Amino acid sequence: MPRHLLSAKQVQGASGPDLEHKSKSHHRDHADGDGLYLRVSRSGAASWVLRYTAKGGARRELGLGGCDRQSLDIAGASMRRARKAAEDARDLIAKGDDPLDAKARARKEAKEKAEAAKASKEAVGATLRRQARSYHSKHVEPVLTHKHARQWLRSLEGEPAAGREERDKDKARLPDSLLDTPIADITRADILEAMVAICRKTPETGVRMFQRLALVFEDAALQGMRPDNPCTPHLQAMMISRSGIKDRDVEHHTAMPYRQIPDLLPKLRDMEGTAAAALEFTILTCARTGETLGAKWSEIDEGARLWRIPKERMKRRREHVVHLCDRAMAIIAAQKGLHPVWIFPTPQGKMDSPMSAMAMPNVLRRLGVDNIATVHGFRSSFRDWVAERKVAAGEIAELCLAHVRKNKVEAAYLRSSLLEERRALLNAWGEFLEGRPYHRADGTLVTDAAVISFPTAQQVAA
Repeated sequence: MPRHLLSAKQVQGASGPDLEHKSKSHHRDHADGDGLYLRVSRSGAASWVLRYTAKGGARRELGLGGCDRQSLDIAGASMRRARKAAEDARDLIAKGDDPLDAKARARKEAKEKAEAAKASKEAVGATLRRQARSYHSKHVEPVLTHKHARQWLRSLEGEPAAGREERDKDKARLPDSLLDTPIADITRADILEAMVAICRKTPETGVRMFQRLALVFEDAALQGMRPDNPCTPHLQAMMISRSGIKDRDVEHHTAMPYRQIPDLLPKLRDMEGTAAAALEFTILTCARTGETLGAKWSEIDEGARLWRIPKERMKRRREHVVHLCDRAMAIIAAQKGLHPVWIFPTPQGKMDSPMSAMAMPNVLRRLGVDNIATVHGFRSSFRDWVAERKVAAGEIAELCLAHVRKNKVEAAYLRSSLLEERRALLNAWGEFLEGRPYHRADGTLVTDAAVISFPTAQQVAA
């Protein structure tokens, strides 16, 4: 097949479609032979293309770049480059390859190489602190409340240095030397050394920090910032072993034995003030402290006897629906008129806001039981009651506590289908706390509540 049909002068003078005649084509092709063409548009812009038949028989066109025609020499140089590129493409075709596919592969490889170089450059400057904050902003803040999201990050790096008080200096946190190390350079030994020191002081905090570190390092590995996640189960086992952690070392919220709670409630009702009512309401609904303190009248559906806590106020940002038993409804009725927004407002004469987070713990302190009970611990008391007295299935109790299941499909099903079961369970809990018989999920009537009195502060001291 003839080649090199065009001269440099012809390349320089080649024209596009005649403007005086209406042509369907917006360009004119000038053949140089063996599939190579100089393509000139109506405006005079020129480029080189190679037409060829691919392996499967399809006709394809490969662009070989523009053609500069400012002078005869420049046009000739462009022609020679196009012929060389066309010859290289023909060689690929002869070997069974497709020039367009080869061009796409080259672009992809160049892109991957550039991204790898960029990731490597970023990894050098990406410290553990920066990566932890990045992971936090992308994956923690969107799913947790502001309070819990802030706690998540500060459990790793502590309070901001500028506002860190003297009492904060000894709190468990990662050392600055580790936080400011490039994440690509941190070794398993670095993590083990830092975490063992923390676990020996506060075992539960140390284990929680390790789990959060594992998420940060896994995210870094997925982004190509380091080859692996050093926070493996084996490293965690070594951390626990070297720290001397035992089951009893892991601290939990102090929980009053459930058999003692029915003896506590009458004493709460004898106390004046909103805090005692809020604490009793919290026990009856198995709520968290913040959920009760932030309760608004707009969340209460008295007709359906439901308390709908919006996702913005929940730890995991999922709406939680709570059934209100008879006593919980009575508390709601007694709180009416105190405030137009808050169910449990701060004492009158003070600012327009709900109560302080210390209001309910102070009630326990005034009763002399703050050493054997915490507000959050009553949730554990409820869970123990369900399990020991075999009142209902464990998953129903977990739903009453607003614990999130890992299986999202199963979680959605349970939230929608077990409201009646949750209603029955919280009614039984209310009856038990009143010292009355209650029904298990299987219909069994429990008449022996086995209630015992809680010890006074003097008895505990003795």
